[in-house]
Amino acid sequence: MDPQPFPVDFRPVTDFSRGKFKPFDCDNDEMNNYLKRGIAHKNHKSNLSPCLVIVPKDQDEPVLGYISVSNSSVEKGDPPAPQLTHFPNYPIPVTLIGRLAVSNVQQGRGLGRRLLMRVFFAQYQSVINNHMGSVGVITDAIDQNAVDFYSKNDFEVLHGGDSFPKRMFIPNKTFFDAIENP
Repeated sequence: MDPQPFPVDFRPVTDFSRGKFKPFDCDNDEMNNYLKRGIAHKNHKSNLSPCLVIVPKDQDEPVLGYISVSNSSVEKGDPPAPQLTHFPNYPIPVTLIGRLAVSNVQQGRGLGRRLLMRVFFAQYQSVINNHMGSVGVITDAIDQNAVDFYSKNDFEVLHGGDSFPKRMFIPNKTFFDAIENP
């Protein structure tokens, strides 16, 4: 894992006061509004997807970045990924990164990768302890910057053609090996 640029805390979002997220800006209105307009709050209350934020250590603000994760599945033939060909012909469980954003002033400092690693480690713990089944992590990259970020972190584009979003996938084996053999 990349060295820490400065000490940070990862916290599940429990206080969804809209003013708390007002200063967050990642240069993408859709991702900003997920926090600012209360969508994260609605998803949390509905048990759709928890939101994990990253903040400076011992501070409540500003939010430096966030990630939301939920359970999902893919059909064996959609997307046609070599990593999925040996599974049965029914929906294959995966973990979905629904949102991942880093504040524009913090981009390029490794915080997005740290959010990913947090999810990878949680998945690793859940799978090896038989708490849940999941063969990997998927996301739907919303633009080329997102594709570039996920590609640098070993995700592969599964489908999307020339349009966005592009479905991307990383099998457990890829990050399990990194966790077990640092």
